[in-house]
Amino acid sequence: MELRHVRSFIAVAEEGRAARGLGLSQPPLSKQIQALEAALGVVLFERDKRGVRLTKGGEAALPEAYRLIEQCDRLQQAARRAEAGENRPSHRGLPSAFYEILLRLLDRSRMRCPDIRISLKEFDTAGAVL
Repeated sequence: MELRHVRSFIAVAEEGRAARGLGLSQPPLSKQIQALEAALGVVLFERDKRGVRLTKGGEAALPEAYRLIEQCDRLQQAARRAEAGENRPSHRGLPSAFYEILLRLLDRSRMRCPDIRISLKEFDTAGAVL
């Protein structure tokens, strides 16, 4: 299974047989869809003279295809951010009196920014960087 096959599947599901946004003519597009169907072991589209429509298997596969493409986009973004130095670890010290407040703030932050990774490590006063 190739990512381009999944993208073709989404395009055909959204636009019908033409899938203009891919820049592919009908035969290569059909071959990509057939390759995906073979890899999945299901028929994704019912085909007739008027066009194509999703089968039950295609309907079930479409939301997963969207998730797969979104995950691949997040993978690419994470790699690029790391390459640009945006994911460098930052070490900070904080007096223990602030821990309870910090934990509540972290819980709220995780809901808003699930991609941010924060780890806490306890230091004694001599090992803390303030």
